[in-house]
Amino acid sequence: APDQHTVFDSKATDNFRYSAALLYGFNHGHFDVQFGLTRAYRNPDMNELYIKRMSVGFDSYDYLGNPNLEPELNHQIDLGFKFSFCEKSQLSLNLFASQIQNYIGTVFLPPSIITPASMGSPGVKQFENMDKAYFYGAELVFSTEIKNLGLQFSTGYTYAFLENATHLILTNGQVTGKEIIKNDPIPEMPPLVVQSGIYYKLPKLNLLPTAELRYVCKQESVSFANNELESPEVFLMDITIKYFY
Repeated sequence: APDQHTVFDSKATDNFRYSAALLYGFNHGHFDVQFGLTRAYRNPDMNELYIKRMSVGFDSYDYLGNPNLEPELNHQIDLGFKFSFCEKSQLSLNLFASQIQNYIGTVFLPPSIITPASMGSPGVKQFENMDKAYFYGAELVFSTEIKNLGLQFSTGYTYAFLENATHLILTNGQVTGKEIIKNDPIPEMPPLVVQSGIYYKLPKLNLLPTAELRYVCKQESVSFANNELESPEVFLMDITIKYFY
């Protein structure tokens, strides 16, 4: 049976890696600029190395570790701007671009190789070093407070893809072919999110009424290699009243 053989042997490994970062900041009155360059390794964690047919919370699949994983190597550029005006108001914009070599992702293992152990799990995924991964992201944040009235706004988005991803072609649970997907979006990436809030302090009553809006856009950047489906847009509104003393 496919589940009766040894999936992998644990082994001790030693590795020495170095990371480095260069940060530069510039301030002129109410305006701040920050620039950063980073070269950093990330070693695989214990789940990625040794988990055996268990859920790790990403989705309903069981996951299988891989003790042969190599560390990820990340080269990243960060650029941040912050503008402060009035006494309690500021606007900030953060941008980043990242290239990750030996990106640790997952590949689907067909039932002919291994079957899941958890009830209801649709299959098993194993951690693997993938091709180069690219991440590009931005975050915009604004906040202000005028007397007892406060406003907050934030939005952020990250676009990420693998240079080359492998899609398995299955027929009756058997692998009948493979195809390489160029610039395939990385799975499990959150869509564009927009959040805003407003509050008004009532110090005489010790109350703080707050209204918050959260809009999650439709996610159309999905992984074909991982058979991901698009997710619909979501709109949430929360109204709370806090009592303080």
